[in-house]
Amino acid sequence: MLTLSMNIHNLIRLNAFQRNLLRVQLVSFRYLKIKIEPPRKKETHGTKNRRLGRFFAPSLTVYRPQLTSVLSISNRASSLLVTMYTWGLGIGALISSHDNAHFVTMLDGLQMSSASLFILKFMIAFPFAYHCCASVRVLTWETGNFLSLKGIYLTGYIAIAATILTAAGLASL
Repeated sequence: MLTLSMNIHNLIRLNAFQRNLLRVQLVSFRYLKIKIEPPRKKETHGTKNRRLGRFFAPSLTVYRPQLTSVLSISNRASSLLVTMYTWGLGIGALISSHDNAHFVTMLDGLQMSSASLFILKFMIAFPFAYHCCASVRVLTWETGNFLSLKGIYLTGYIAIAATILTAAGLASL
């Protein structure tokens, strides 16, 4: 490492590359102490954090799943499923040459047991029921109610119970 003393006016005349090589330290009002260092290699974000002793952000596997995060992710997933149901039924009705009675007759022709039919209907009804119940939960928060941690967990458990009851009711039709 080379150390020089240089007048401030001479430092201004250096080009950008030369200024990047210099580490400037103020010695007095008129003179600077300059250390010339070789340029550093371009380092990645990870290598810089390791060099500086910084910790990496933990992944999601470190944390135990919480009811609030699971319900939030599930509400988004049910939204996607309900959207796919709607688009699928709508497009299917437009391009199909058969009416609904034909598909009901096809389903009867499979001769499924009542338990299998109930499970199939429950699986179809569950995303719709969950999305509706979770949306009512969010709407209660919009009114300013149940905003404490205890209230949030209480409404989560109520939404799960209401979802199971609603999906079972729709499946039994």
